[in-house]
Amino acid sequence: MDELAEKMMLEAYKRIKEYESRDSYKKLKDLTEEGRELLRRYYKNYRDQGQYFREQAQKHTDHERCSTGGTIHRGVLCPGIAEALAAGNARRGRFTKKAVSSGYIYGYDNEDCLLWADMTEGSIRNREYIFWEDAAVQVGLKFAGRKLELEEIALAKYDSQGRISYYLHGSFYEGKVSAANIERYRYEENKAYITFIISDLPDKEISALFCAGNAPKEADEDKPYDIFSDYIYGEHMVLDLDDNGMVTSYTRCADEYPDDIEEHVPKYKIMLSGQDPSDTAPSEHSCQERCKERQYCRELLNCLKAQAGRKKKLWKLVDAFERMCRVPADTAEEMLLFETGIFDFTKEPLFYFSLTRQFPNGEGEYIQLHLDVMFLPDRKNSRLCGCFQDEESDEAFFEFVRKSEAFLLLRDQTAQKVHMYLDET
Repeated sequence: MDELAEKMMLEAYKRIKEYESRDSYKKLKDLTEEGRELLRRYYKNYRDQGQYFREQAQKHTDHERCSTGGTIHRGVLCPGIAEALAAGNARRGRFTKKAVSSGYIYGYDNEDCLLWADMTEGSIRNREYIFWEDAAVQVGLKFAGRKLELEEIALAKYDSQGRISYYLHGSFYEGKVSAANIERYRYEENKAYITFIISDLPDKEISALFCAGNAPKEADEDKPYDIFSDYIYGEHMVLDLDDNGMVTSYTRCADEYPDDIEEHVPKYKIMLSGQDPSDTAPSEHSCQERCKERQYCRELLNCLKAQAGRKKKLWKLVDAFERMCRVPADTAEEMLLFETGIFDFTKEPLFYFSLTRQFPNGEGEYIQLHLDVMFLPDRKNSRLCGCFQDEESDEAFFEFVRKSEAFLLLRDQTAQKVHMYLDET
């Protein structure tokens, strides 16, 4: 190690040692060890249950759903939100009509209860099996390889109002905890307080495998050394919530630098309220309110049909959908979606040019108003597969749609079929 590298290593060593001496770091370390111990207990209880969960999934799977997802655990259905906020306002994903690369496929039973999740990257990887341990605790177990070795465990706890209170996601290396991410939530009036912890290589046996060398001479520690081998990163977030539990803004700071506070506005809609997971708590929306929302959506569908009439030219149908979207909705959670691709929903492959206006249904899911414009597949449109939602660009939604390659290709063509309808996710 040359002199400059030695100096830089020593400075980093001293800074981390100073940070680790603080009371705040000691609290993070205690919380981390609690999480690690919880992971060890769950590992001991379920490490030999891979075949059982596989058989149960095969027996009870009734239907599937797909989504985009990125790298966040379980994608759009990830119980926690801190990782997405910490990763630069990352998008958690959205549901799609068919499987996409770097997305997820979810399996449900006949009561629409989530049973498993597969992350896709060209092909399906190891499956996570998901179940409710009790009315407020959800567990996820991911088994890997032919031997079905338990390699990841996720634990989510909810309060009496259905809000996330604790989220733990850990991974294992040769039966030892190798990483643990923890999110702890506390609520006061219209604010949510989150402590977010990331830790890697926590067990001594694993740390020794990844050591990078020896400590700087001035550190006076004669042992294998890697300053990041058991480094615990902590972050604190304060979320401002509206009356519906929607995050309107938030601040965040690293525990190591508490005075360096960042202020943000969520780029994507984030909700922190809901029903009790056991469905024993009263719904946030009354039955009367839900009926009113559905009736309003039916009126919008009639508006779209009246605007579209018997038109089959794509540009005229897009104009009709845009005029319908100008009718205001009594919700801040409205979303517009645009999707293209070849699907066989009608038992014959057709190219879909789909526009969707989406509203919350008051029960944690969404009502969707669809316009599907269908064309015969050919060499040109077969490569135009994509998904877009109005939050993914600063550009106006319909401006983006009309500039899309699919619209420019099909603008003046007559559709093979046109379908306008409502459904619920």
